[in-house]
Amino acid sequence: MSLKETDLHHPIKNWLETQNCAVKAEVKSIDMVGMFNELLIAVELKLKLNLEVINQAVERQSIADLVYIAVVHDFKAVESKRFKMTLLTLKRLNLGLLVVNFRATEPIVTELLKPEHFDFEKSKRQKQRKRAEIIKEFNRRSGDFNKAGSSKSKLMTAYREECIYIAYLIQTLGLSRAKEFEPYGIKSTKASSIMSKNFHGWFERIDKGLYRLSESGVLALEEYKGVVEFIIKSKEVKNDT
Repeated sequence: MSLKETDLHHPIKNWLETQNCAVKAEVKSIDMVGMFNELLIAVELKLKLNLEVINQAVERQSIADLVYIAVVHDFKAVESKRFKMTLLTLKRLNLGLLVVNFRATEPIVTELLKPEHFDFEKSKRQKQRKRAEIIKEFNRRSGDFNKAGSSKSKLMTAYREECIYIAYLIQTLGLSRAKEFEPYGIKSTKASSIMSKNFHGWFERIDKGLYRLSESGVLALEEYKGVVEFIIKSKEVKNDT
């Protein structure tokens, strides 16, 4: 069934009327206007949720008390991560969302999102742990080795930096135990965990707690030569201060 935006008219009008609104369509370029006492409600109709209709809805907020976007219910899209992120965007913009299911015998309107005030401070409080993790990761990195927008390339994380530094120390000191890295600013528990887990495959266990570099570890130091030099310099500057 090929739908048109006008097919949304009757379901959305009926839904607004069940909310005790007086309704009229195409009022001063607004697709549909509902009045509840003195409350002015604007609804923008679109077959699909996209940036164009979101921009229209935001513009309507300068006129109306409440603003909805109404679209055809896309059963596949609503399960996607992208749609959930879009819902969060609409929520932060204080926009409501209505979806119309045309698969039923009679179209069914569902209010997926109410056009309510978004509490930014509450949202920040709920995300304190994630915020702390970001700050911790930022502070643990010695430099900025990644290119913004990268998605498929290997990212230089704080953990990878620590692995590189330990690999460099083993190359410099020879066969090593975790406690030998303490004078170089790496706690033995951290070093022991990194070498035993051997996430990148750069270390080889020779004896209990005793490690050397693997062949891939040697190649990694060559690959990240610039990173190694930067880390060493940053450690020297830190020690000087």
